[in-house]
Amino acid sequence: MEGLLPLARPALVASDLPKAFFDENFAFFGKTLLDQKEPTPRWKQCTAMTDGALGEAVGQDWVKKNFPPAAKASMDQLVTALEKSLGDDIKTLPWMSDETKKAAEEKLAMIRNKIGYPEKWRDYSALKIKPDDLIGNLRRDSVFSRDYNLNKLGKPVDEKEWGMTPPTVNAYYSSPTTTSTSPPVFCSRPSSTSPSTPPSTSAASASSSDTR
Repeated sequence: MEGLLPLARPALVASDLPKAFFDENFAFFGKTLLDQKEPTPRWKQCTAMTDGALGEAVGQDWVKKNFPPAAKASMDQLVTALEKSLGDDIKTLPWMSDETKKAAEEKLAMIRNKIGYPEKWRDYSALKIKPDDLIGNLRRDSVFSRDYNLNKLGKPVDEKEWGMTPPTVNAYYSSPTTTSTSPPVFCSRPSSTSPSTPPSTSAASASSSDTR
């Protein structure tokens, strides 16, 4: 481990330094260690960096342009219908005892659905971003994120907080908080919200992230 630390330290910042540093870093960590043929395109690196630092700020603009209220209402209605159907199925399952059915119904009733975007957007006003100071921006974001997480200590868990940013093409279910989260990109797939899509197809698409 001690021998790897001198290599790891420059790797943490090399991708954010001028091209000569980036190329040298990629030659070893990308090509030699990971057998990666080409670096990740610059635009993807920039997008990932911005999403990591300002995901919910970027997400607000994405939602305004691509996830109108009608789309969210459609997904809310669809998920409600899925849960009702699941509740009806639980009542008729022959292999479940009455006690098990009751426990399953209680768990179903506890699930919180987070669809589209957070009820309250994260406040980034304390994070200072400068267009000509990449390294400074990264350091300030690191401090901002650290303080944001430290501020949670000793407080109740915010069950409305999202574990991924709205632009993320993914979805998840959290067992500890019994929450199902579907970002707008996931919800806005044609198979999920298109008016011409059969209800059965939309339901299958919406439930594909549901591992309850």
